[in-house]
Amino acid sequence: MKLSEVPGNLRTIVCGHVFRNERALVFVSNQEGDLCVFCGGPFCEAHTDNLHSIGIGHLFDREPALLELEIEEGSEAILGLDKSWAIMPLRMPN
Repeated sequence: MKLSEVPGNLRTIVCGHVFRNERALVFVSNQEGDLCVFCGGPFCEAHTDNLHSIGIGHLFDREPALLELEIEEGSEAILGLDKSWAIMPLRMPN
């Protein structure tokens, strides 16, 4: 899935830090077509009471590198300081 080609209202789960624009987004996962975007803080995604659902388009202006990301189902990506994406298989929690 190339994010520049998805509709801006594609449902995306984000952590509260990204939702409130308190931290930069650095982690994206695609599990069975469901996108999640997190700040990458320790255990951030584990706090399910701090998750929000938004349209992915809200994040494009904040982080233009998202438009370059192509992420397949079962993958995760980490945004580097140079704004390039490192893509790897999705790690499943034990």
